[in-house]
Amino acid sequence: MEPGQLVRKYRLERGLSLKELAERVHRTDSTICRMESGERTISIQTMAEFARVLGFDPKEVFD
Repeated sequence: MEPGQLVRKYRLERGLSLKELAERVHRTDSTICRMESGERTISIQTMAEFARVLGFDPKEVFD
């Protein structure tokens, strides 16, 4: 699964909107949308922040 798809999966499982996740990770909702769609890459640091906020193991990106 691509990193953005993983973020989207966990965001939806947690019942969060793009705006809610964006507020929690201090990004815009349009940036989160582009990351989820693969239009924008997600840095390791940002993925770790998503993992912390959404409650998943960032190692899943590499599985």
